[in-house]
Amino acid sequence: APSILKVSYPPFLVDINLYAEIDEEKSKAVLKNGTLKVKLAKEKPSLWGRLCFDGSKEEVILRRHESYEKRKDKVQRNVKKVAEMKMEEERMTFRKHMALEERERQRIDGIKEDEKKRAEEEMHQA
Repeated sequence: APSILKVSYPPFLVDINLYAEIDEEKSKAVLKNGTLKVKLAKEKPSLWGRLCFDGSKEEVILRRHESYEKRKDKVQRNVKKVAEMKMEEERMTFRKHMALEERERQRIDGIKEDEKKRAEEEMHQA
């Protein structure tokens, strides 16, 4: 979530309500040899002064809820975008297939027309 850093590596859990929002796509956490390295990319460039949000319990809960809602909305938009891209890809594939079938039909029609002309010419010559 944009204002929550949550990393689970059993039996440990890091759960920090951040001072400001981060860019989730550019941020990462890596656990290697028992050491957790976290790189946070700020959403808006600024000096934070501290890492954690400092507010009342109600503010922290509200902010946490809002952050999870933003994350949920972002995931839903991404799912919708992927579905739309998949549908467009299927449409393009269908169009290409239809064009291929049309070319094949025209080729077959051409062959039939040639055979018909030859048969008519043979009948006229006989």
